[in-house]
Amino acid sequence: MTSRARLGVLRSVAPHGVALAILLWPLVGIVFVPMVDLPGHLAITRVLDDFLRGQYRDSLQWNLNPLHKPAYALLYAVFTLLPKSTVGPVAVGLIVAMFYAAICHGVASLGRRSASSPLVVGLALLIAMFLYGSAFFWGLIPFLLSVPPALVAYVSYLRASGVVDAGPDPARRTSARAARFVAAALLAHLVHPIASLFLAIMLAGAAGAAVVLELGSGRAAGAAARLRSIAWPLAGWASAVGALHVLTAPAGHELDLARSAPAFAAPFHGVAAARAFLAQIPIELGILPIRGPAPAVVSYPAAVGIFLAASCAAALAAAMMPRSADRRASGGRPPATLGLPPIARLVVVLVLSALLFLFLRHDIVGLGRRLLWFPVRGPCFLVFFFGVLAAALVLRSLESSRASRLVSSVLAACALALAAERSAVLRVQFAAFDGKVRAFFHGDVPDRWFRSQPFSYADHIRAYSCYFDDACPDHRALFFSIYPDDATIYPVSKAPTGILRSPGDFR
Repeated sequence: MTSRARLGVLRSVAPHGVALAILLWPLVGIVFVPMVDLPGHLAITRVLDDFLRGQYRDSLQWNLNPLHKPAYALLYAVFTLLPKSTVGPVAVGLIVAMFYAAICHGVASLGRRSASSPLVVGLALLIAMFLYGSAFFWGLIPFLLSVPPALVAYVSYLRASGVVDAGPDPARRTSARAARFVAAALLAHLVHPIASLFLAIMLAGAAGAAVVLELGSGRAAGAAARLRSIAWPLAGWASAVGALHVLTAPAGHELDLARSAPAFAAPFHGVAAARAFLAQIPIELGILPIRGPAPAVVSYPAAVGIFLAASCAAALAAAMMPRSADRRASGGRPPATLGLPPIARLVVVLVLSALLFLFLRHDIVGLGRRLLWFPVRGPCFLVFFFGVLAAALVLRSLESSRASRLVSSVLAACALALAAERSAVLRVQFAAFDGKVRAFFHGDVPDRWFRSQPFSYADHIRAYSCYFDDACPDHRALFFSIYPDDATIYPVSKAPTGILRSPGDFR
């Protein structure tokens, strides 16, 4: 490889290295990540390891939920390669890297920019930092793992349907994007089925926008083919998910579907639902892992909202100054376009999807035996999808701008600064929490410190005793000790009488 080629590779990789360093800085040197369910997930990994080594073969069924096998496969892969004290932060770091990669791909693809562009990297970093929200601190690892493939699927559908770029596209490229959409969406469903519900909401907004824009374009030639490109990927995905559900559904799922029918039959609550959902979003996106947060210069959700609004204004202002070559080619007039430009199309997609999310029934909880937690998981899901749309809108506004390079440099620098400030705050929080857990196991910190946090870790961190100790004598009681009220996220329907134990047994 020549020196010029090496320099090109370095220029492509270095921006992503900086972004990942900022994203992963809160996890460096941390053993106990502030995630409520992480001890339980790691303890399941320990149970799986014992099972594969021929021990406790009758106990795996008590603690391993088959719906989330991909999550535990990831944890076990890390478990077999690294010391136990690094498995938690490394696995979490892999999830962070997956989020960043999916977001960067979406921003670059919809924004028509190189993935190594400083502005693409800056905007992707800004959005990826929202991973450290309530879903993260609850430790909803299976759900978090489903978001990156769902985002890849969403972006692939936007490209395959032509909703953003209405220009001609080779049939083979459209078919490849549609196939990629179906594969990624199916993977997201396999990791966590609830992701399919949120993805369906986003796809409904995108498909509706595509149909509206197609019907309003006035182009009769090829309309049938374009409408097929909108519909057939969705039909293929729905058929695949339906077939997978039939093949893997547990016994009694018909009763679960019947109980869930009212939630689907009355999905809208109007303005009240919109107000409740809007009130929940800043809580879920801006929460810190422990009380007494380190000094923060800005509230991150508010700062990012202001930044994106200012970025869009600056980009649109810059876009109003067309290049001189465009003026000469059009005789001093703006060049004519067929239909709405990509900027307007992105706005239509964003608005229609936002209306669906806002007015959707916000208290859907009857989805089978498991709670949907729509107010918690909804903001976690939509912030990345709407963030990618907003970032693509900024990039598209700068496409024809004479001052795009200057504006892009300023915006990239501001995005890096905001994300770095948030990372520094989280670093202080994570280090403080890690120190408290270490002190707890040494007997220097009482339970009440953990119970005073926004999320109570006191009953969960005892599961680390089954993860770190050389022997775990009773796997069956592990999660019943964490969830003594039987409100367990790993339900066991045939538990023998007397198996429940109090959390104090794991001191």
